[in-house]
Amino acid sequence: MNIYSYICRVKKICKIANWSRRKNSQCYNAPDMPNSTTLLVAFSLALLAGMSTMLGAAFAFAPGSRSPRSFAVALGFSAGVMVFISFMELLPEGIAHLTEFYGESGGEWRAILGFFVGIAVVALLDVLIPHIPHREGRPETMRSCQRSPLYRIGIIAVVAIALHNLPEGLITLVGVADDIHIGFILAVAIAIHNIPEGISVAAPVYAATGSRRTALWYTFVAGIAEPVGAFLGYLLLRSCLVGVLCGFAFTAVAGIMVYLSLDQMLPTARAHTDPHWAMMGFVSGMLCMAVSILLLGLG
Repeated sequence: MNIYSYICRVKKICKIANWSRRKNSQCYNAPDMPNSTTLLVAFSLALLAGMSTMLGAAFAFAPGSRSPRSFAVALGFSAGVMVFISFMELLPEGIAHLTEFYGESGGEWRAILGFFVGIAVVALLDVLIPHIPHREGRPETMRSCQRSPLYRIGIIAVVAIALHNLPEGLITLVGVADDIHIGFILAVAIAIHNIPEGISVAAPVYAATGSRRTALWYTFVAGIAEPVGAFLGYLLLRSCLVGVLCGFAFTAVAGIMVYLSLDQMLPTARAHTDPHWAMMGFVSGMLCMAVSILLLGLG
């Protein structure tokens, strides 16, 4: 079985409405609940995949990354990654999960509701998250940056990417439970897929604070959601609500990412240099995610 087919099979598990009733379904062969050794391997691989987001931070720290042009490209890239993930991965997956449980009409309406609830949540967070204080001694090229909006962008990006990573931890867990070799391949594929997401977190935080340590910490928080997702997946795998939870989570995170990208990331990127550089980064981010999804079979 190739990796694309296997991931498609694993994703079906998130659509389970009742584990025991569908255990012998022709759609898939449900794996046994993992033992302690399998859990250890699964959590280790999920941790490896999650920590790959920190590799994205290395790109955000590259020489010259704090010039206005590089900043605009990086922030535009981050927005492109999030918008593409939202419309090409999260929203379709959320609709599929919810229609599996509620039927076509009911599932689609609930998916739309989840999407706009996500937008409402991030709008509220935008109001509640405080501004960071002005810091002296910053490089001159960054003095014109709106540091407070960037800091809020970074925090909300952490929340969005972390929520996006939770189901990937579940995918890794199920893969390892069925076949450790396939689970390892899944973890590597997801790890490569996560690198651009690390840029989405590190770029705005580094631009706002000027601190590599802070940017790495926020990126770590986003990445650690992967093994947390594996653990939550283990607890929820037998629950009749797992499909519903996945569906609402996917659609809400899609709303969060779209709002964050179009309301804050892209406008901020366009404000500090020629807007075409921000748009170049935006398109590059979408292209990067499209290629990773197609080559790694994550779509």
